[in-house]
Amino acid sequence: MVRIYFKDKNIRNKFFKDLIRYSNLKTWKELRNKFDIPRTNLENYRNGKLTIPKNVYDNFNLFLPKKLIEHYSLKINSKEDRWGMIKGGKHNYIKNKHLYDLGRKKAWKVTRKKFGIEKIDVNAPINSEFCEVLGAFIGDGSLNIYRKNKYFVQFSGDSRYDLSYYKSRIIPLVKSLINRNPYIRIKKNSMWVTFYSKYLLKILTDRFSMPKGKKVYTVKIPDEILKDKTKLIFTLRGIFDTDGCVFFDKRNIYKKPYIRIALQLANKDLIEQVSDRLTFLKIPHTRYDRINVGSFGAYTIQINGIDNVKKYCETIGFYNQRHLKKLNFNFQKV
Repeated sequence: MVRIYFKDKNIRNKFFKDLIRYSNLKTWKELRNKFDIPRTNLENYRNGKLTIPKNVYDNFNLFLPKKLIEHYSLKINSKEDRWGMIKGGKHNYIKNKHLYDLGRKKAWKVTRKKFGIEKIDVNAPINSEFCEVLGAFIGDGSLNIYRKNKYFVQFSGDSRYDLSYYKSRIIPLVKSLINRNPYIRIKKNSMWVTFYSKYLLKILTDRFSMPKGKKVYTVKIPDEILKDKTKLIFTLRGIFDTDGCVFFDKRNIYKKPYIRIALQLANKDLIEQVSDRLTFLKIPHTRYDRINVGSFGAYTIQINGIDNVKKYCETIGFYNQRHLKKLNFNFQKV
C-alpha cells in the first residue's frame, strides 16, 4: 500500500485545518467518526508520526476544493508500505493466486456491506419517486469524473430557498437508492449538495443519458421517462421544483393578482419536450420562444390563471416549499 507524508509540518498542519473547515466538521472527534479512524491513528497522522495510507488521503481529498487538492499534491511525498515484504509478497501471490483472489473477493464483500458501496446494475428497478431526483438533476444538477476514479453528482441552488427541499426530499430519495450521505457546502446564499457515488453517476449517464460537464443546452428528458406517465409526472415535478417559479402578476390590468407558474430555460429542445408533455397531460400553458433575459436568451413556459395552475397542481404538484408557500389555495398532491 502506498503511504503519503507531507514535506513540511506546517503544510501538514494547514492540510488538516482545511480538512476540518471544508468538511463542515467542528472537532477532531467528528472527523475521526466520519472517516472511521482510531483516535491514536488520527493524532499520529496529524503530528507526522505515522504516514497516511493513500486510500485515507484520497478520502480526505473528497472534501477539499479542486485548487487545494492540486496545491497539496505538490507538497507531499509517497512511498510503499512494508518495503522488505513486497518482493516476497509478490512471489507468494504468484504461487497462491487463487487463494489471494478468493480472500480479496470475500474482503470486498465485507467492505461493501460496511461502507454501503453499491453494486452497479444500472437497469435495476427504481421507484417512480426517484424520478424526482432525475428531474431535479435536469434542473440543477451536474456530474463528472475526476482523476479516473472520483465520481460525483452535484446539485446546486439557493440555500435560502432550496436547502430544506433537498434535505427533506431529494437527499432521502437518493439515499433510498445508494444509502450514502452527501457532502453539503454552503457559501453565502449558494449551496452545493454533492454525492460521491459511481452507481448514481452510472444510473444518470448510462441509463438516462445525462451528459457530463456543462449540460445547460444538451440535457433532455430520457425516452424511458417520456413513455411512462407516472415516471414523467414525478420527473416534471423535479424540474419545476428546481427551475420553475410561482408568481403573481400585479399589473393594473388585473383586478387582483394574477397567478402564474413559469419555467424558463436556455435549452429549446428541453422546453419543447416539457411543453409537449404538458399538452399530453392536458395542462393548458403558453410557450414563448427566445426572449432576452440579461445577457442570454431563454425559452419560457407559463401556466396562467388559477384554473390552469390548479390543474397543474392536481396533476403534477410541487414539493419544494419555496413554491408551495406562494400558493394561496388548497390543492391535491399527486
